[in-house]
Amino acid sequence: MPSAYTNDFLDARRLEMDPLADRVVQEIVDLKGPEEAKNLFDFLIRNIDAPLNLFPEPIVNYIKTVNKLPEWADFNKINLAGDFFLDHGAKFLLLLFFKSLPELYSIVRGAEVLVQTGRLAHEGPDLQKFSRRIAETGQFLLTVMDKDALLPDHPGIQAIRKVRLIHASVRLFLKQKGWATPLLGEPINQEDIAITMTTFSVSMIDGLKQFGIEENPEKLEAYYHTWRAICSLIGLQDALNPETLAEARALKTTIMHRQSGPSAGGKALTESLIAFTQKVLPGHFGDNFPAIMIRYLNGTDLAEHLGVEAPRGCLSKFIPSFLKSQFRVMEKLEDFADPKGVILDKASKAILKSYVGLFNSYKGQNFTVPEEMLKRWS
Repeated sequence: MPSAYTNDFLDARRLEMDPLADRVVQEIVDLKGPEEAKNLFDFLIRNIDAPLNLFPEPIVNYIKTVNKLPEWADFNKINLAGDFFLDHGAKFLLLLFFKSLPELYSIVRGAEVLVQTGRLAHEGPDLQKFSRRIAETGQFLLTVMDKDALLPDHPGIQAIRKVRLIHASVRLFLKQKGWATPLLGEPINQEDIAITMTTFSVSMIDGLKQFGIEENPEKLEAYYHTWRAICSLIGLQDALNPETLAEARALKTTIMHRQSGPSAGGKALTESLIAFTQKVLPGHFGDNFPAIMIRYLNGTDLAEHLGVEAPRGCLSKFIPSFLKSQFRVMEKLEDFADPKGVILDKASKAILKSYVGLFNSYKGQNFTVPEEMLKRWS
C-alpha cells in the first residue's frame, strides 16, 4: 500500500470530503434554514445522547448509521489497546500537546482550517476559545479509549458521531465564506483527516519510543488497530486507512513531506499552545518546558517552521534526558512505587486539571475523566 501514496493520489484526496455527514448537514440546512440548523447542531453536540425523537429524520438516520465500528474491528485488540492506554495515559497527555498538535499545526493548508474557524487562533490575551478546543481534543482522546466506549451507542461512538458532524458543519461554514479550494483543497479533506488521525496513533507510539519505552509489538498494533477502526467510523476512506502500523507510519511520513512547512497560521496556533501550557503548568516549570519538548519530540526543522526557538542555557538538553530517565524508572518500578512525585506525572495532572476547570467554566459542560482512568492515575 505505501507505494500507492503518490502525489497524484493524495492530491485527488484533497478534493474529497465525507459525503455521508456532508449530506446530513446540507439536508438539515435545507429543511430548517441556516439559523435553526445551527441551533439544532449546537443542541446535538451538547446533548449527543439525547432521545432520537427530539431530532428530525436526517439526524435520526445519521445516528443509526454511525453507530458501530466496521465489521473487521477486533474487540480483543481494542481491549488490549485500552489496557495499553491505561498504562501510558499520563504520557499520552503530554504527547498530545507537544508532539501531535505541533505536527498538525505544521500542516500548512490544514492549519488554515483551524485559523479561519477562529476556534484556536484569536486575538487578545483571552485563551478561552483555545482552551475549549484543546479540552475537546483531550476529552475525545480519553472518551474513545475508555473501557467498552466503542460498543454501539456507548460514549466513544457518540463522540465519534459528534466530531464527524462538526467536521461537516465546519466544511459548510467555510465554503459559504469563500474557502479557496483551488489553493487549499476542500476543508477537512481526506488527506487532512488521515494526517490528523495518524498523529493520534502513530505519533503517540513513536513518542513513547523517543523516551526509551519499548512496548510489546502486539500492544502497539492493537493501539493502532483501535485508531484505524475509529478513523473508519469518523469518515476516513479505506484507501487512506492502512492495515498495519508500519503502513500508517509510511503514510504519515509521506503527508508530512508534502504538507509540513512554515506558515503564519501554524506559528499563531503554536504560540497559543505554548501560552496555554505555560498558563497551566506549575510555577516557573512551564516557562521553557513547552518549547523544549516541542523541539525534542518533533525535531529542529519542524520546530523552526512553527517559530519555536530553543531556550538559552542547558535546559533544552537536560529536561528531555531527565524525563527519559524518569520514564524508564517508572516502567521498572510501577508495580512497587507510587510515581506521583515524578515530574511527568505532575505536568500531565496539571494539564488534566486545567482541562476540567476551563472546559467546565467556558462551556457549562463537565469535562469527564473515565472512572477507570481516575483510579489508575490517582
